[in-house]
Amino acid sequence: MNSDQNRIGRAFLSNLDTIATDLVHRFGLKHEQKTETLNDSLLRWLDFRLRYIDPKPRKVFLSNKFRKEKSQDFSHALGYMIDLIQRGQNLNPYQGEGLILHDDISGRKRQKRTDLLWADWGIIHLHLTEAPISETRYFSKRSDWLLFGIPGDDFFAVIDVRHHDFSNPELMKIMVESWPEMMERFEVKGIAPQDEADVLDPKEHARLRKSGVSALMTIGGKVYMGPGIGISTASTPLRVTRKMDTARKYVRQLVSDVCMSDGRFQAELHADGIEDPCLSLCMTPRGMAVYELHSDKAWLLPRKKACSESNYLADLHDLVAPEWATERLFASGQDAVCH
Repeated sequence: MNSDQNRIGRAFLSNLDTIATDLVHRFGLKHEQKTETLNDSLLRWLDFRLRYIDPKPRKVFLSNKFRKEKSQDFSHALGYMIDLIQRGQNLNPYQGEGLILHDDISGRKRQKRTDLLWADWGIIHLHLTEAPISETRYFSKRSDWLLFGIPGDDFFAVIDVRHHDFSNPELMKIMVESWPEMMERFEVKGIAPQDEADVLDPKEHARLRKSGVSALMTIGGKVYMGPGIGISTASTPLRVTRKMDTARKYVRQLVSDVCMSDGRFQAELHADGIEDPCLSLCMTPRGMAVYELHSDKAWLLPRKKACSESNYLADLHDLVAPEWATERLFASGQDAVCH
């Protein structure tokens, strides 16, 4: 790697952090930076971004828990929420307020660094309410009944409706019994199952999560890890750290492509008569782009929906700056953010 490529690489990675900082501020995310090793704005942004449910229509799958007909006082509110899910409405105001206001991956309190239920078992919760959302608030009215489920790219698996019961292993058991095919990839082979009578209780699961431990579970004679992928020793989601590493890897790959002498970027720069380009990674109203200062020209990164096959640039774009985030960043009509 030559000196120019090293210089551009440092600039792009710095730009990526600046973009994350801008997004953290724009969404009003709590980011106190009290823990030195967890201070990265990109880490804070991706914890929010991965927990945020992209607004899109999804097919709803109900667990075995709902197969028995029974009248419950939350039934009407559940039907309302299912309708919102199927129509692709914004579900995030129904999440816990920790999504924006309370959780902070850079904070001192381990139990408040993320949603530990989501980090461990991949489960989010939604407040079941039909009350209109106030124009002065982001979140819906809080409710006693919570929907526990897993949102996928095109589906939403509804596990159960219960009160504030975030560490109960019954949630994992319901998933295994309801969707064995989905849970098969989380089976841990080669480990002898324990007696299911000795399964950890909710308080023990909560204590382990706070300490940065994800416990394996024996269900139906098989051993499973949580679909959340796990919790680090700092009580942070492993999947967020992995995605941060992936984003930075993609940026380094982009730098390599930009600097390729016979590549598209260099060919267009030479055609424009730019011999000493000043390049950066920036945000525009249409999303992330590579920007060249002297020509005032930007190359927009592609989106997954426009790609017929896998594309690392589209993966980077949709991971760091999905369309809903880009729209919010430029909602006030500001110009492109280039540094």
